[in-house]
Amino acid sequence: VDGRLVSCRHGGRDLVVWSRNGTSEAEPTARVLASSHDGRRLNSPNDAALHPTDGSIYFTDPSWGIIDEPVEAQELPCHGVFRLDPRTGNVSLILDNLAMPNGIAISPGGDVLYVSDTGGRADHANPAFATAEPPATIRAWTLVNGSVASPDSPLWMVRDFSDGMCFAAGDGLWTTRGGSAESALGDKGLVLRDPATGAEKGIVPLETPPTNVECNAEPGGLFVTAESHVFRVMLVRPQP
Repeated sequence: VDGRLVSCRHGGRDLVVWSRNGTSEAEPTARVLASSHDGRRLNSPNDAALHPTDGSIYFTDPSWGIIDEPVEAQELPCHGVFRLDPRTGNVSLILDNLAMPNGIAISPGGDVLYVSDTGGRADHANPAFATAEPPATIRAWTLVNGSVASPDSPLWMVRDFSDGMCFAAGDGLWTTRGGSAESALGDKGLVLRDPATGAEKGIVPLETPPTNVECNAEPGGLFVTAESHVFRVMLVRPQP
């Protein structure tokens, strides 16, 4: 946002923006953008995406950061996807029907929201998801005036286990297929998808299963995080 880093903090259970207070040598400080919804603490914000036209921030809020913390109680009744309004600071819940929302991306036109859901868990706060199902999925929804038009009717849905994703102009939707993915889903690595249908267009296999991917680092390049590595992937395209 305005050239500053926005990050999701599991420990702080919040969404923050970082600043160096005017000098490159100064220790960066974090200003909290969002930490609650309707008076209840967020679970543990996981991933965020900046809307390209209105500047709002969409973020996922699973409970990964508090599952193994006995002193941290879950206050929200769901694992949701939220929108932070940059003008008012209001945090609105836009999706509450996912098991464990994780990766998130927005189309360049700002009219489609993409979210990966890593699936149900026995310790889910919502009893409807307190099983091994629903399975891990990636879904796309139409965005209208900052809201999901039809939460129960996505534009498309595909089975896959993806921690993170990003939208690359000229390529499409890059998603990760991580270590918890079923072998039947395919090789672990970076999966390129058709943003209109979710269909798999290609894959970049990685020996270390990826967790997240950043598309905007440089033209034709991707930076990928894994459990103990950071990879740089350069895309080589045929010359016309």
